[in-house]
Amino acid sequence: MKQAVVLIHGIGRQRPMKTIRGFVDAVLPKPKKPNYPKFMNRPLGGEESYELRVLRALQTSSRPTTDFYEFYWAHHLKESKTKQVFWWLLSLLWRRPGSVPAQLRPVYCLLWAVGGILMVAGGYAFIVWGPASLRFLTPANIYKWFGATTAGAVLVASAVATWAVRFLAYAERYLVPRPENIATRNTIRAEGIALLRRLHESGNYWRIVLVGHSLGSVIGYDLLRFAWNDLRRPLDAERVKMPELKSFEQDMRRIFAAQGTEGGRIEAIQDKQQRVWSELRQPGYNAPWLVTDFITLGSPLTYGSFLMADSVEEFEARRREREFPLCPPRRDHEDVYYTQRARTGPGQAPVSQNILNSGALFACTRWTNIYFPYRWGVLGDIIGGPVCPAFGEGVRDVPVHLSLRPGSGGAWGWLKRIWARGPAAHTRYWKKFASKGAGRERPDTRDALQALMSALRM
Repeated sequence: MKQAVVLIHGIGRQRPMKTIRGFVDAVLPKPKKPNYPKFMNRPLGGEESYELRVLRALQTSSRPTTDFYEFYWAHHLKESKTKQVFWWLLSLLWRRPGSVPAQLRPVYCLLWAVGGILMVAGGYAFIVWGPASLRFLTPANIYKWFGATTAGAVLVASAVATWAVRFLAYAERYLVPRPENIATRNTIRAEGIALLRRLHESGNYWRIVLVGHSLGSVIGYDLLRFAWNDLRRPLDAERVKMPELKSFEQDMRRIFAAQGTEGGRIEAIQDKQQRVWSELRQPGYNAPWLVTDFITLGSPLTYGSFLMADSVEEFEARRREREFPLCPPRRDHEDVYYTQRARTGPGQAPVSQNILNSGALFACTRWTNIYFPYRWGVLGDIIGGPVCPAFGEGVRDVPVHLSLRPGSGGAWGWLKRIWARGPAAHTRYWKKFASKGAGRERPDTRDALQALMSALRM
């Protein structure tokens, strides 16, 4: 049997298959035979997109045959508008300071400070120089100043608008459920769920791994929580024993009560999740769910309460209502599973089946989150961060280190170092860098790549 890895790209104007090719090239080892490709590719099949293909890594002594899929969604957001970004950012700035995540609070305060300084400076300039400058308002001067300021404003606005539409508008169109965004959100989700369903129903795979980068991690989370509701119920109706499922709550209480390291607790939780998943797949029960692992890279889910709800209180309420599944599942007023009677055949007595509820996705699916820690205002990945505080203590948060290999760097070396270890870090979770010449500094991403390969468990 084969395994499947589905990669969901992040924001930007990526071309189909470019992201997945770089990803697969990074996580697969170099072939032992010279001039032998790391993977083959074949048509995706179906009519969803003729631009996409399946990349297949053949079986080895330590890895089963693995198919890599890319869920491509960027083409659905081609009509993003700058004004949408402006109003979205304004609504975020209008939040009370206590609801802003600690990682974003310096940026939040800086934007408010800059806005306040500009307002005060503008008012002061008008009061001091406004009346005295009226004598200079001749038609000739007005024409000159209007032309110069207009040209400068157009250049600045064009640069800002281009950057905003290219990046931030993608996030606004997907994250904010405005009426004009609903159709796009539904289309992206429907296509992603169709891909997951097709992989489940193909009968070709024994496990599926979902990997989401940047905004793709939010999309991946949505795909899992929607697909889970249809694929969690058993296909067979026989009397089977489910000790792992029945002891789930008891084991979770024991794990959290035990005195030990955080890594040991996460390891115990993920071991339990794997045992529950195996139990759901046993003959006689045969739940369709195949997703064993969810991996997020540079995920904005670290700001879940800030981006996915209008307030911390609303986010917490939606978590309690099981709209946002937690890892491990939360037990407030009922168990993570319920009992349902099912008939095995005509004229036969019904049997009782234990079924995980709609919010218990992460009772059988492991979640690993990898990020470059953000510090000192410029270094690390400001978009990503720990997800555990927002989505449960069962998430394995893995901070990874980004360093620079020795080199001269040239006259602008300090600026290149800040860029490589700061804003550019968000795109370097699996990217491999080749040396471009002697004495050149280049980012060392081995820590992140090893963490990713460990989480894939291929």
